[in-house]
Amino acid sequence: MENLSRRMEKTLKHFKIPKQKKEEEKWSILFIGNHGKTFVIKRFKMLIVLSLFLFVSSILLFGFFAFLYKAELNKYNIVKADINILESKVDLLKEEKEILLTQLVLAEEKNNPKEQNLLPINRLVIINDLKVFTNKTSENLNIKFKIKNISQSLNSVSGYIFIIMKRQNNNNGSWTVIPDCKLTDDKPTSYKKGRKFIINCVKDAEFITDIKEPPKNFKEISIFAYNTGGKLIFAKNFLI
Repeated sequence: MENLSRRMEKTLKHFKIPKQKKEEEKWSILFIGNHGKTFVIKRFKMLIVLSLFLFVSSILLFGFFAFLYKAELNKYNIVKADINILESKVDLLKEEKEILLTQLVLAEEKNNPKEQNLLPINRLVIINDLKVFTNKTSENLNIKFKIKNISQSLNSVSGYIFIIMKRQNNNNGSWTVIPDCKLTDDKPTSYKKGRKFIINCVKDAEFITDIKEPPKNFKEISIFAYNTGGKLIFAKNFLI
C-alpha cells in the first residue's frame, strides 16, 4: 500500500494540467436591420489594411504618373519652343528669298530691252512668264502669266487687272482692253472694271478672250494692276 501511495504521489507531481489556448482577437462589423436581422462582416482588420494598402498605392501611382506627365510636358514645351524658333527662321528665309527674287526680276527687266517697265517703284506685285497663244479648240486668243506678291509685309494683295492688246499700228483706237474699259493717257479710267484678283504668294492667271486673231497681229501687251483703293501697283509693256 505504501508503494502504491508513493507511486500515486509521483504521478500527481508530474501531471500537468494542459493550458487552454488563448483565442485570437478578431474584429467584425455587425449590422442590425430594422427588423432585427443582422449582417456580419468578418475579417474587419484585413479589410482596413487592404483599404489602406490600396489608398497608399493609389497615391504612389498618382505621384508617378504626375511625374511622367510633368516630364513629358517639359519635353513638349522644349519641342514647341524649338518649332517656334524654326518657324521664325523659315519666315526670315522666305522674306530674304522674296527680296532676292524681286531684285533678280528687277535686274532682268533692266537688262531686257524687250520689256518696258511703266512703274519702276512702289510695286506690290510682279507679272512675268507671259504667254500669248491661240486656243486650238475655240481659236480664241488666250493670255497666260504668273503674278507674284512682292509686298514687304507679305500679306495678301488684292485688286484689279487690265490687259491692253496693242496692234502693230500705233493707233490707240485699234487697241483692245480686257476687260472692256475706256482709256485716258493710255490707262484704264475706271479701275473697278478690271478683273478682280487676290494673291498670297504666286498665282497663275489666264485671260480667255473673244479675239480670233493670231498673236503676230499684236505688237505688245500692257498689263496694269490696281489695288482695291485704286492705286496703281503694277504697269508694264511686254513685247510679243
